[in-house]
Amino acid sequence: MKILSGKWGVFAIPLLFQLGATTAASAQSLPGETKTVINVPDHVIYELYFRRMVYFDDLADKMEKEGPSGDAARSVIKSELGLNDTQRRVLGQIGSQALEAAASLDAKANAIIQRDRARYPDGKVLRKEDIPPFPKELAELQTLRNAVFVNVKAQLADALGSAAFQAMDAKITSIVKQRVTAASNR
Repeated sequence: MKILSGKWGVFAIPLLFQLGATTAASAQSLPGETKTVINVPDHVIYELYFRRMVYFDDLADKMEKEGPSGDAARSVIKSELGLNDTQRRVLGQIGSQALEAAASLDAKANAIIQRDRARYPDGKVLRKEDIPPFPKELAELQTLRNAVFVNVKAQLADALGSAAFQAMDAKITSIVKQRVTAASNR
């Protein structure tokens, strides 16, 4: 199980289960070998892509502090999506807002988790019957968090126009699905 913590969120969820992974024989597999086929929801696609953008922006900042230009790192997202400067700026602004909203929801979830953990020092529950139910507030926060990233699609379509958004969305979806599928088949 992968624990999503820190900048990735506070929810402990088996990542492949969250992504809807299934194991299936693939035409590209060797006989008797199976590959994991991933159905990646939109909210996961956009969060992962926005985090990719942050990575390259942070790398560019680091490069500039050390001397060389960070232009190459800054241009990765623009190049792979075929964006102009204005479109890249819009994508970055909407992505930053979504990540900030998710971080705020993560902080609320973390407070709920810490409150519930405090009731069980050392994480020990004496009897199975004493195991607390999953807090409804966490499920509600997860729904709100997922909606943050789903809603960016409408924001981007409004800001960029339908045709530009459709092209960008197809590229983002393809990039993330390829990376998630490749990672799950290692």
